Amino acid sequence: MIPELARESGARGVYWNEIAQAEHQAVEKRLEAALAKLGIESQSFPGDPLVPPSAISNKEGQQLGERPGRLDAHHL
Repeated sequence: MIPELARESGARGVYWNEIAQAEHQAVEKRLEAALAKLGIESQSFPGDPLVPPSAISNKEGQQLGERPGRLDAHHL
């Protein structure tokens, strides 16, 4: 959707704040590739976290997001 909107509007670039979770980073990589294919510049910038969620783990070594039963924006 974003690449098509950028192409249709004549945008020369698309910029966003990063979300430091693996599933979101995968989406960002696909978005970057799709925009590059259209010749549209893209750039992401660090988001607000002091540390990336992947650097946070519990005593058992589970990283944030690996805990069963967690809720995220996709489940709301």
